[in-house]
Amino acid sequence: MVRRFLTIMAGLALFVTGMRGGDIPVVAYMGVPYNHSTEQCFRDFKNAGFDICITNYPKIVDAKKALVTAQKVGVKIIARCVEADNNQQRMARELMAYPALYGYLVYDEPNSDKLKEIRQTVKEIRRIDPHHFLYMNILPYYGKAILKHTKTKDYNSYVNLAIATGVKVLSFDHYPLTTKGIRTEWYENLEIIRNESLKANIPFWGFVLSTPHLSYPQPTLASLRLQVYSNLAYGAQGIQYYTYWTPKDHDGFNYRNGPISYEGKKTKTFDIVKNMNLELDKIGTLFHNAKVTSVRHMLKIPEGAMQQTVLPINVKKLTVIGKEGAIVSQFTKNDNQYLALVNKNYKRKMTVEIAWSNDTPVHITKDLKAVTVQKRYNVAAGDMLIFRLC
Repeated sequence: MVRRFLTIMAGLALFVTGMRGGDIPVVAYMGVPYNHSTEQCFRDFKNAGFDICITNYPKIVDAKKALVTAQKVGVKIIARCVEADNNQQRMARELMAYPALYGYLVYDEPNSDKLKEIRQTVKEIRRIDPHHFLYMNILPYYGKAILKHTKTKDYNSYVNLAIATGVKVLSFDHYPLTTKGIRTEWYENLEIIRNESLKANIPFWGFVLSTPHLSYPQPTLASLRLQVYSNLAYGAQGIQYYTYWTPKDHDGFNYRNGPISYEGKKTKTFDIVKNMNLELDKIGTLFHNAKVTSVRHMLKIPEGAMQQTVLPINVKKLTVIGKEGAIVSQFTKNDNQYLALVNKNYKRKMTVEIAWSNDTPVHITKDLKAVTVQKRYNVAAGDMLIFRLC
């Protein structure tokens, strides 16, 4: 393996609350489908580490039945009722009293023309139900070619039109890992979403791909870690999976091997996702409502991103050894300052060497234990390393 080195030395210029202990909500787009809305299916959903189920229901009565069942096992639902697509106020009137309701699916991947309509829809639903969550997910940035779908001059304009609809969370669904490797636009997409959400003072939710299709490969724990931890490093306050239940294959998409098969059976992906969510449930506490103050990169610097050139507080020297390098995220929580390093390689480990300025920093394990820092760490593929600096 080609080994690359980057050393930073002192003086060198260089709204939404979670549903469980982790506090970061874990959401499944295409969760438990309407025709499988049994208590056992929702229990499996919860045991896999999910909090919120996003489901399309043909009729309002289907959503009501699912909401009653989901409540029994402590699962929340974001619902869309197809029969009410032209009358979402009716859907709100019918569903707003159900305790398991988390919110309403307003629209997925709208263009700019549709966003103008959605702004009015948001107002109309809020007049009926001002309390529940209104969910809209926007198109990702896959380079300038995506602009013909957004119908905007640039992606930032598209994001701002989405924010102007009045939704309380900015959600986007970039799937970065393909059979050819990592999409080069992924980090630029994260940069734009983070920056625009900060300007608007609203949180954002990111996505993880859990169902192989097209050129998207079978997920591994390492590939899920890279997606989850990169989103957290950029400040995401919700993690979403596409999908939980494998969709019916159509139009050559070759959907396969999601956590639950189309027929309703657990696949090998189920345990991989469950293990990822067990990690997220613990570490999510640290990132929930944290303030990410800086996101930089070491070694490979993606388009739209910035190089880490200034040492974090109480760090005298920082070296990353690996092929892809690291995301360097600094954030604050409860008056403490933290450093998170994410290995951008989901196939190989990364080595981190750190010289400390004093004995104040501690290493925070993924089960949130504070342990004595070391000078050298091996970070598994796609994994994250965290320190409390002061």
